[in-house]
Amino acid sequence: MIYDKIENLENYEGRNKNLDTVIQYIKAHNYSELPTGKTLIKDDVFVNVFEYEIEENQFPPFEFHELFGDVHLVVTNQEIINSTQRENVKITTPYDIDSDAGLGNAEKFESCLLDQNHFYVAFPEDAHRVKVYAGERKIKKIVFKFKIV
Repeated sequence: MIYDKIENLENYEGRNKNLDTVIQYIKAHNYSELPTGKTLIKDDVFVNVFEYEIEENQFPPFEFHELFGDVHLVVTNQEIINSTQRENVKITTPYDIDSDAGLGNAEKFESCLLDQNHFYVAFPEDAHRVKVYAGERKIKKIVFKFKIV
């Protein structure tokens, strides 16, 4: 897991060639203008743009992936992402290779405030819970997906 200020994003280049593609894309493009839905960046890199509302006191399950890592950015407002090591998750929905996702619950986790100044990266060893209320209901969010190589 990486949680840092966007201005420090380039410090994480060199860890994964597809993560490097995401970092270079973020630096070179106005990602906030991407259309809602899925956009292919490269064969092993794509981005999903979401707009949704968050409810107070609702806590979705943690999710985890094996094939792809995530880079989360918020364009409007803010949300909390809870993050933990995958080993801390009690699995409720087993991993499915077709969706590259599994779900579960965890009692031990860190909380990260995701706003326009910060980013969050999840790797296969991480589990994360998104859409946790942080004072704003309407969120526009971007999630870059990069294949782990």
